Amino acid sequence: MVSMKSGFRTAWVLVGLLVLSLVFSPVAVAQAESSSSGLAPAEHGPLLENRAATDSVRVQHTDAEKLSATDSKDQLVRQFIFERKPAEPGVIAAEMRFDIPDQIVELTSEIPDSASVTAADGFEPTGDGNYSWDGDTVDPSIRLSLSVNRTGAYHLKSAARGQVTETFGAKSQASETEPGLMFVDTGDWAIASVPPAGVYWSAYESDPTVSFASETAVAGSGVAGDRMVFLGTHTKATRSIDGQSVSVVVPEAATLESSTVDILGYFEAASPHLPNSPVRRSVVIAAPTTVDWGPYGLADRTDTWIRADQPIDEPGSVWLHEFVHLRQNFTTATDARWIREGMPEYYAALLTLEQGHIDFEAFSGHLDRGTQSRYEDVVLSRPDTWTSLANYAKGALVYGTLDRRIRLDSEQTVSARAVFESMNEHDQPIDQAYLDSAVSDLATDETRRDVEGYITTTQTPEMWSQTAHQAAFGAAPPDINASIGSLDITGPYRNDTVDIIPVLVPGETVSVPITITNEGEETGSYERILILNETVVATTSGSLDGGESTSVSLAHTIAEPGPKTLTTGATPWNFSVKEPATPVVTELTVSEAAVEVDSEVTIFTTVLNERSWPATGMVPITIDGTPLKEWDIRLTGGEAVERTASATFEKAGTYQISAGTETVTVTVTDPSKTTSGVPPDSQSPLTPTSSTMGSKTATETPGFTAGSFFIALAWLGAWFVRKNQ
Repeated sequence: MVSMKSGFRTAWVLVGLLVLSLVFSPVAVAQAESSSSGLAPAEHGPLLENRAATDSVRVQHTDAEKLSATDSKDQLVRQFIFERKPAEPGVIAAEMRFDIPDQIVELTSEIPDSASVTAADGFEPTGDGNYSWDGDTVDPSIRLSLSVNRTGAYHLKSAARGQVTETFGAKSQASETEPGLMFVDTGDWAIASVPPAGVYWSAYESDPTVSFASETAVAGSGVAGDRMVFLGTHTKATRSIDGQSVSVVVPEAATLESSTVDILGYFEAASPHLPNSPVRRSVVIAAPTTVDWGPYGLADRTDTWIRADQPIDEPGSVWLHEFVHLRQNFTTATDARWIREGMPEYYAALLTLEQGHIDFEAFSGHLDRGTQSRYEDVVLSRPDTWTSLANYAKGALVYGTLDRRIRLDSEQTVSARAVFESMNEHDQPIDQAYLDSAVSDLATDETRRDVEGYITTTQTPEMWSQTAHQAAFGAAPPDINASIGSLDITGPYRNDTVDIIPVLVPGETVSVPITITNEGEETGSYERILILNETVVATTSGSLDGGESTSVSLAHTIAEPGPKTLTTGATPWNFSVKEPATPVVTELTVSEAAVEVDSEVTIFTTVLNERSWPATGMVPITIDGTPLKEWDIRLTGGEAVERTASATFEKAGTYQISAGTETVTVTVTDPSKTTSGVPPDSQSPLTPTSSTMGSKTATETPGFTAGSFFIALAWLGAWFVRKNQ
């Protein structure tokens, strides 16, 4: 017989064994694994990644994989904004605003000589008159007070009347050369020059190269050109003339002699007889005559002002004279300086004649000024010998003689326009030696020698007769003009039409469409070439009858990365070529995250090109590391595409689907199988019931549960009572 003490001891031993079996049963172990599933590493990774993404761009530029900016991010932009200050005549306000790319680390701006700094945001003076950017301020700026009024002596002025007059005979006793205004601010309106101000910078990278753009704008009423600005109330008329946008600005204070329609038509009719415009836009300001101007008009590369009272039906038309200046794209040495004014003065007379605004007598009288005695000691190649207006009067006669002789020598197949065009294409200052060479290419040696004598000695040509004029100018010589349309970008990534060449990748082709027209009367030949950097990559040539036109295309396929310049004629396009970017998977989803065995799941993938240039690459889909499908992706800049795939799972388990850096999980269950006698319908779809590829299964085994524990306790209690009865 067992004692009660021994019975109690035995009972407690059994209870202890039951408790231990419950604590260390497989069910408890599975729950413990579930509560420590390793979430910390998965959360910590993205946090570190986000911190890296918030580093400054400068830090990223120093990484092994440099950040590649878009074209706009590579460009340093300075915007000049002008504003009237009515209370201070002679002075206007100007602000220089800067948009600075991230790769620039230092920037210094000059201050125009005619300006004083009134405020600066993000800039500090350097002590030498310049201002330096602090390196931190976004969109820094410098505010200026700008002196506008400038004077210059251009024409003879009557001392008695104070009006501009031209005296081509002996100098009058009552006249003297006096200065007059070139730019002015009256308080009510202003015609001002955009002042030069150098900008210097250093950047972390040389590729992509930082480009510089200077923009102009007006606060309030006015019009800003690239070189000149009008401030005040006005009207404006604009017309596109052979690719040059020309705006005629008429101030409220001006009384225009000719209408803007007539002036723009005047320019448009003259344009085909001149070289193509070297600039995209020009502002022409009709200057009010309420102030004492020095010249009748003044041109500065892209823009010009002309006294509003000037007519268009005079042989020395100031409107056409200044318009020709806008087509000049060359500099001159001292011995060829005369041509800067002699050429426009001649074309102003010739083209006014050819448009029917004057007759031959007026044309002849205008050029014949160069034979007057006041110019008999003038040597055009020596400016120190010039008397007043010598370069205008004698220069026009000499250039006209050159034009007539070239037409005769070539039997009206060539004109002096070819000399004009060659000077525009010459990248060095024009001198007498260059003129000799240019004339030799177009005319006889006799013509070259005669023209050289008219330039380098006191010799003066005679004005030709109307009969001689008809012999040389009667049938218009070939007048070959080329008009460039929008460019085509084609290749394996895109088919686009653009005006500015974007960032390209190797394998893309640039096509330049050109319409070539012979606006003359005689048959003429043409040749156009396409140059990449310094290499000719495409050519086209042919001939056209008078009035005939044709369309051609110059194309080249880009082969190598790097900075490029594509040029045809006087039109360049600067762009860069980069290796294709890599497509990035930005989204990965599935049609269902929990399915049964043998069910099909659709996988949805979004692939993005984060760069501005094309991207290409293979994008694979894997399931637990095993390839399912692979796509060959080609995208244009910023383009996104969606791709889908399907998968069927034959075994229950948990599967990880991956594409790029994105992952998604699918859980598969098998309803035909049960675990521990539990009906299949009662199983959770998130709990796998069998071992499958890439999954871990927690399998239950026979043992004590909470219910069996209490049954055992009851049985033990009954047994203990019976033993001690």
